[in-house]
Amino acid sequence: MSDKNIRKKLFIDPAFQGYFFIATSVLASVGSAIIFAVTRFFSSNFIFEAKKLGLPSDHPFFQLIESQQKMMDLGVFISSVAVFGVLIIYGLYMSNRVAGPIYRLKNHLRAYCGGKEYSKVTFREKDFFPELATLVNEAILHAETRSNSSTEKKS
Repeated sequence: MSDKNIRKKLFIDPAFQGYFFIATSVLASVGSAIIFAVTRFFSSNFIFEAKKLGLPSDHPFFQLIESQQKMMDLGVFISSVAVFGVLIIYGLYMSNRVAGPIYRLKNHLRAYCGGKEYSKVTFREKDFFPELATLVNEAILHAETRSNSSTEKKS
């Protein structure tokens, strides 16, 4: 598989990338929920302290806290959506860089085991595990050399 034959396929290994996508989504959601809960806690704490000081419930301070909480909720929501989107895109990109080499390696080995003449395994420039391609290429060449030398000895 030459570099000229690179396909732009986002989900190379749906099982792995689906798990990665779900894990990233859950982590982003938990992070957003924690931030939302913390902002609510601080607003509630302000209200509790104001009531403890004896401020009447129609005091402008409570209106200020309520309006600030609404703005904070909107800010947390917008930033959570943005962070969620960035994490999903980044997660898809990173999982592709992990799944891509494994996918290529599996296809090369299947073709080789199926009788196709072996060609060197190559990965895309930014893929992870470039040493894996080198190691597999060395192992196949070593196995072929041993096989050829044992065949020559039998002759």
